[in-house]
Amino acid sequence: MKLNRQNIYDRLYKIYIEYCRVFKNKDTGQMCCMWSTTDLPDEIYRCEQIHNIQAEFDLSLTEDDALEIYNMDFDDAVNFIIRLMKKRNDKDVTST
Repeated sequence: MKLNRQNIYDRLYKIYIEYCRVFKNKDTGQMCCMWSTTDLPDEIYRCEQIHNIQAEFDLSLTEDDALEIYNMDFDDAVNFIIRLMKKRNDKDVTST
């Protein structure tokens, strides 16, 4: 199954820009802008933003994955999600 980068980009951007607007952050291309920059979260892993990314892409992210995403720029996050989806798809194919 070939993953469509533009489709993944568009779906992630919809989530990203929604939270940038919620927290009144400019679209800087940094994933951390999905969170408040004045009241930093205590925990990234269990927050709504990560939950929405997991749900949108049918992924199970680890706490380390969540922290990596938080620290990435947008394009790197798209590539990271594609890699995770490819791993998941490979597992699905080999387990059937």
